[in-house]
Amino acid sequence: MLVRAGAVIPLLPPDVDTLSGYGRRPGLVHLSDRRGQLRLLAFPRGQSSAVAGTGQLLRSVEAGRRWTLLVHSSKVTHYRLQASLRTLEHPFKPCAVRLGRRVLRAWSYNKSTGVLRVRFATRSGRLTVSGHC
Repeated sequence: MLVRAGAVIPLLPPDVDTLSGYGRRPGLVHLSDRRGQLRLLAFPRGQSSAVAGTGQLLRSVEAGRRWTLLVHSSKVTHYRLQASLRTLEHPFKPCAVRLGRRVLRAWSYNKSTGVLRVRFATRSGRLTVSGHC
C-alpha cells in the first residue's frame, strides 16, 4: 500500500464480516457488534487531519520531538492505534505517552520497525507521544 506521509487511516476491526444489519449465521460479526471500536493506522508528519465515519475528526500534529493526535467524536470510542514514527520529519524513540494529563502505561514501541502501538478510549482527547522525558 502506498500511503502519504501525514495520513491517518481509520479502519474497522478486522473481524467485521458485514456492514448490513441482516444475517443471522452463527459467528457472523456485524458492524453494529463492534460499535464504538476503531483501528487507526498513522503515518505522522507535519500537520494533517482525517474524518472517521460520521462525526469523528482526527488531527495529527508533529512538533519537535513530540507527536500529538487530537480525537473528537460524539461518543466514547475504543481506539487501537499503530503509528509509524519513522515518517516523522525528525523521528524519535518514544519515552512517554499521555491521554490528556493521564500517563498511559499500556503502549509498546518496536525499535526495528519504528511502530508505536497504543490502545485508548476517549470521546474527545489529546494523545501525546514524547521523545524527551
